[in-house]
Amino acid sequence: MAGIRVARLLRLITVLHARTAQTPKQIARELEVSERTVYRDLNALANARIPCRFDGEAGGYRIGENFFLPPVQLTLGEAWRHSFPSR
Repeated sequence: MAGIRVARLLRLITVLHARTAQTPKQIARELEVSERTVYRDLNALANARIPCRFDGEAGGYRIGENFFLPPVQLTLGEAWRHSFPSR
């Protein structure tokens, strides 16, 4: 049962990060759960210090833009050196 919740929380993070702001009703439909479960899951994210906030201007929830690290920008040579350091 805990594994199902973890998977749903990961899906919720993906939904909130990848799209525009989502209302609880939209999130519930996407995750196939009740709106009450969405609120519980949003609370769980807040307890885990994942900055999920309601954006009044956009009319829904989203994850803070600065939460995720930017993609790594390595050249092919840098990636090779980091993957296969000389011994």
